Amino acid sequence: MVWFLKTPPKKKRTRKQVQQWIRFAQAAQAWRNLSEGDRNAWMLGARRAHLYIAGYHLFLQYQLKPHLDSLRTISRMSGVKLPPT
Repeated sequence: MVWFLKTPPKKKRTRKQVQQWIRFAQAAQAWRNLSEGDRNAWMLGARRAHLYIAGYHLFLQYQLKPHLDSLRTISRMSGVKLPPT
C-alpha cells in the first residue's frame, strides 16, 4: 500500500464554501441528534421507497434542500411517516 501526503489547498476557501461546509456540518449534527426511532424511520422510508440511498443521505438531502412535496411523496410511496426535522 502506498500513502501520499495530502497537499494543502493553494487558495483559501471562499465565503460560500465555508457557508456550505457549515450547513453540511449542521445537517450531520441534526442526524446525530435524532432519536433512534426517527433515524430508523428515515432509513426504512428510503429502503421501502426503493431510492437506492441510505436514510442518512435522504435526511441530509432534505436538510440541505427541503422540498416538502418530495418528502410527502416518499412518505406515501414507502408507507412510512418521516419525522419532522
